Amino acid sequence: MFRKKGLGKCAALGMAVLFPLPAEALTVTVNDFQAGSFTSAGGQQIMYRLFVPKNYNPATAYPIMLTLHGAGERGTNNSSQLMYPFSIMWGDDSVQSPHPCFVLSPQCPNNSTYGWVNTPWGNATYNYSAVPISADLQAVVELLDSVSRQYRIDTLREYVSGMSMGGYASWYLAMRFPTRFAAVVPVCGAGDTARAASIRNVPVWAFHAADDPTVPVRGSRDMIAAMQRAGGTPVYTEYPASMGIGHSSWIPAAQNPALVPWVFGQARTPVPIFWISSRTRRDLSFHQYFLRIDGLGRVGGEFPALNIFP
Repeated sequence: MFRKKGLGKCAALGMAVLFPLPAEALTVTVNDFQAGSFTSAGGQQIMYRLFVPKNYNPATAYPIMLTLHGAGERGTNNSSQLMYPFSIMWGDDSVQSPHPCFVLSPQCPNNSTYGWVNTPWGNATYNYSAVPISADLQAVVELLDSVSRQYRIDTLREYVSGMSMGGYASWYLAMRFPTRFAAVVPVCGAGDTARAASIRNVPVWAFHAADDPTVPVRGSRDMIAAMQRAGGTPVYTEYPASMGIGHSSWIPAAQNPALVPWVFGQARTPVPIFWISSRTRRDLSFHQYFLRIDGLGRVGGEFPALNIFP
């Protein structure tokens, strides 16, 4: 269901490949993103920023990167969610020139303790079944669907990345929609290892620091190990404690030159369309039924296409 593009030696576990990427090196600013607000079907309102590719052509389908920020960027100012290069860099010319794409960056309001996913960050692995999707994250899903209806989005190349609180949300969305996202990039997050088998085929590149004092590194270690046991081939970069990264893995992650080409090298494969024919009743009526499964649980429907009577 996924077409995967591999990595070279730079993706080896524990290897940090960095190049200078200070904030001032980026040409994109928050003002290059359209500002908006969205209200979900359940009445939850969230602010968001949307980057539309330059020279957008509705005849072309574009990938989209969904970025999910951390706890410190919650609020309603509709700008803090793009304060770090890891989130805003996807709209930079250095990314957009080779890989034109939409970038959707919602802002979680500061109205709950744990934000996107209602589980304590210090516990790392948690029980997914005991954590319903939050109103804020549900709003994000509906917002993504809304953008896909408004613009020509390549639904085979929907990507999600997140850091810290957003790292939890990235894992959560992967587990909730295991056939939706073409690539997932969770940074210092955690998920439910019992659900790892369901996402074993999802291209994942996780980042974490061994000395993270906020989200224990076992959150990433355990998920990666569980995916590998299930037959998956996730990519994992762990920064050793000697680097002193702490809870800032998103900084070196954004500096990894292999990340961007890896993400855009991932795509879901189209799900086939089935034509089902059947003869019914004694009069030998002949029916054809159209069935399309898009991988998200939506079914195209049943349409009698032909009736032949003797």
